[in-house]
Amino acid sequence: MVTSVLVLRKYLAAAVLFTMFFTARKLIIKTERSTHTDLNNIFGSLPKRIWILREQLEIEVPLNTLQTNDIMVVRALEKLAKVDTIIFDKTGTLTEKIPQVERIVVCNGFTEQKLLQYAATAEQRQKHPIAQAVCQAAAQQNLLYFPIKNSDYEVGYGIRVSFVDPETDSKVQTILLGSERYMGRLLLIQQKLS
Repeated sequence: MVTSVLVLRKYLAAAVLFTMFFTARKLIIKTERSTHTDLNNIFGSLPKRIWILREQLEIEVPLNTLQTNDIMVVRALEKLAKVDTIIFDKTGTLTEKIPQVERIVVCNGFTEQKLLQYAATAEQRQKHPIAQAVCQAAAQQNLLYFPIKNSDYEVGYGIRVSFVDPETDSKVQTILLGSERYMGRLLLIQQKLS
């Protein structure tokens, strides 16, 4: 009886360790797959091999062996020689280095000031040029930011921010700012949850 209990305890301990090991391995694989998918969404399809600078030499290595502090060599100028036309849609950024809010289009009963105030509230902690342009436009109109309750920023997509607007009976408001791709993705998620 005592021997069988001791053997059972060893098997139970081994089973728990085995389960923990394979669960951790599965989580690592899932995270790597998710990271790869996110990078593909942001930068497009990734190459299998890249050039890095190591010990003052350029060497080609598989992308999955890239390590922290490796310096990637980008050969954009070589490819630029084949380009005969370049089209820019952000000429204000190129000519003035600082984008500006030129026009605000409102709907659903929002005023331009309220929409700008909501956008500036969402963008107040962001450092990219568009966020700074939104915040500068709000400052020019002396609009105050609302205190943020929660913020979720997704690089390359957009931001979701929850805050309290005292003019709406202190109800928590949520605003989404970002690319069309971000809004489309959130709409798909919402449809799946419905």
